[in-house]
Amino acid sequence: MFSFLYRIFYDRTLFPTFVKNGKGFGFKILFALTLFVGFCLSFRIFVIFSSITPQTIATVSANFPEIVIKDGRITSPQDYRYSYVFFGNTIFFVFDTTKNPPDFNGLPDIGLYVTSDALLSINSKEIKRLPLARLLNGSDLILDQGNIYQWGLDTVSKIKLFLPAFLFIFSLPGLFSLYFITCLFYMAFSFLPTYLMKKTMSWEQRFRLSVLSILPAYVLDALAFLLGVKISTELFGIFITLFYMFCLLKDDDQRENVVTQQI
Repeated sequence: MFSFLYRIFYDRTLFPTFVKNGKGFGFKILFALTLFVGFCLSFRIFVIFSSITPQTIATVSANFPEIVIKDGRITSPQDYRYSYVFFGNTIFFVFDTTKNPPDFNGLPDIGLYVTSDALLSINSKEIKRLPLARLLNGSDLILDQGNIYQWGLDTVSKIKLFLPAFLFIFSLPGLFSLYFITCLFYMAFSFLPTYLMKKTMSWEQRFRLSVLSILPAYVLDALAFLLGVKISTELFGIFITLFYMFCLLKDDDQRENVVTQQI
């Protein structure tokens, strides 16, 4: 089922074998896409956090006053905000104990945001919240210039070890649901081109057509994210999905014409 992720770019037999004469709705292909995108997401996060060097942590920690965490909250410093962007402007760190809500304006899509009571992990505007009380197992903590650096090293090491696996596992249900809903949308849209081409298709065939149509956009988007290349995801995804749907239907139309002429 993973072969569909690259065969979609060149294999012109997928329509007759998978869409026309296949079985089921193609959920296995959607699951393969989900695993692939989840892996790209997790591996990219691992690479990014692996790039945080001790020198970077030293630069960040040198700007901090003494930090006091008591009863799961940062009690000192108060009303203090510090931000740092690194790794080619692709990842950020924000320390914010003001009473204002977290502000992500002007920040990259990936980073860590520390509030007065929680550690927020941000990935493409998806936010995972870890309370400081849980992070410290309910213990109090005082960080001065002598141990902020070491605490930063330990925290980054733990994040690099656990965050990619955490994102991979917990992103799978959301990704699969996204792809399923997207396929439902394009399945409904498929009535327009099939009506114009005077084609009749079952509901299962239309869903399998939608599965094939969305593969190129999401595969390329995942690879772009993995390589750190920014693309216009929404417009690009819509255009390439509709383009592939049209090409698949047109290719089948031409094949039917060839068969008719031979007969």
